[in-house]
Amino acid sequence: MKGSVCHPAIRMPRGAGAARSTVTAVPVAFTLLELLIAVAIFAVVLLAMHMVFFGAVQLRNRTASTVDEAVLLDQAVALLRRDLQNLVPPGGTLFGPLQSVPQTTNAVMDPLVSLNARRVSPDFYTASAVVDAWRPWGEVQKVAYALRVPTNRTEGFELVRAVTRNLVSLYTETPELQPLLSGVQDVRFEFFDGSQWLAVWDSTVHPLVFPLAIRVQIIRVPRGAQVAAEAPIELVVPVSVRPLTNVAGLSSGGGA
Repeated sequence: MKGSVCHPAIRMPRGAGAARSTVTAVPVAFTLLELLIAVAIFAVVLLAMHMVFFGAVQLRNRTASTVDEAVLLDQAVALLRRDLQNLVPPGGTLFGPLQSVPQTTNAVMDPLVSLNARRVSPDFYTASAVVDAWRPWGEVQKVAYALRVPTNRTEGFELVRAVTRNLVSLYTETPELQPLLSGVQDVRFEFFDGSQWLAVWDSTVHPLVFPLAIRVQIIRVPRGAQVAAEAPIELVVPVSVRPLTNVAGLSSGGGA
């Protein structure tokens, strides 16, 4: 035909047609069902990993909380024991009386009331203070224990230690409060006279008698789902000091 272009004949290699007819197309992508199965398996594995990791984190948090509480409790008990073991006998300018209900425990005179704290112990005059170059006071200090409402919104009360270092001040000084333990329901002090434990002690009534031991009970608030209260933490400290007796004054008074 006029105007047509004649192409050279293209020869197919021998057997090419037969080979092409036998080759089938191989799929190169996943089907939707395979993708759904893979995603489901990945989700199950991820959920299992999350549960294991979440359980490990919860266990770590509980362990850390238990350790922290144990450390704070040990520190509070150690301070209590140190204060009671270093009691000084009443008498003199720096050695005040031991009264389970001090005469200053009223809303006007007791400094703990102004600090929104409830007194649970008498004023202990103890030689447990640390003397160094930055504190110009002696080793004898006045210590009292009290409960106050915690500032971190935890249950129960916070046990605090009120310390007064300057015992020769002309004015009633505000004690320094040292937080010790949280989650406390109550604290009780008892005094052993040799035959029984007494809840009240007053060395101004019997100046020549001093307790042989002091017992402290710390009652904690039940934690979590625990219904029954825990057994109170009990500390018994022997008192080795005895009241001072002015033998010279007694003999001179008797001779008069």
